[in-house]
Amino acid sequence: MPHEDVLSELIAAESPLEWAFDNLIHVRSGTAAAIFDHPFDPGLVLRLSDYPDGWFRYADETRRMQQEDGIAQPFRPTVHWMADVAGTLVAVTERLEPLEDGTALSEAAEAAIQALSGDDERWTDVERHAPGFREFCADLADRLDLRPTNFLRRGNTLVFNDPYSAIPFALEQDLRERYRIAGSFPLLRSPAP
Repeated sequence: MPHEDVLSELIAAESPLEWAFDNLIHVRSGTAAAIFDHPFDPGLVLRLSDYPDGWFRYADETRRMQQEDGIAQPFRPTVHWMADVAGTLVAVTERLEPLEDGTALSEAAEAAIQALSGDDERWTDVERHAPGFREFCADLADRLDLRPTNFLRRGNTLVFNDPYSAIPFALEQDLRERYRIAGSFPLLRSPAP
């Protein structure tokens, strides 16, 4: 099935999440979202959620920063495309890797969790392996989701992939309206999922 047909079918589905489970390879599910292999690009994944998953708020922030500044955000995931499809949030994002236990990056993530929980002395350990991570975290919203699984890696770079557990009610409708699409693939052309 051609690339455009697969994504058009997802967008046209009555339930994009059910369609994805039936037609794509499920990688894993978290508390609020399911991750699927991108059908044609092994360097990408699709993230779908029928819950106000805070990752989409974070992805929206990331996309806005990249559009406004034109500067890559090394500690954030690269988000290629987002939409609200029939009440399901959908994104195409880079494939990140889990942190391996006992590595410098897993130690940096553990230290970051402790530092963000109030142990300021741990920032030294974070900065040793992820210079600039403290400054990056200072710009994040309050009430971070500090589960270890929310920290991933891109090569040797620590990525805080999912710091927000939900989209605040006051922000959810605006985000959904900005990304809402109808079921036609041409809306996806730029950037292509």
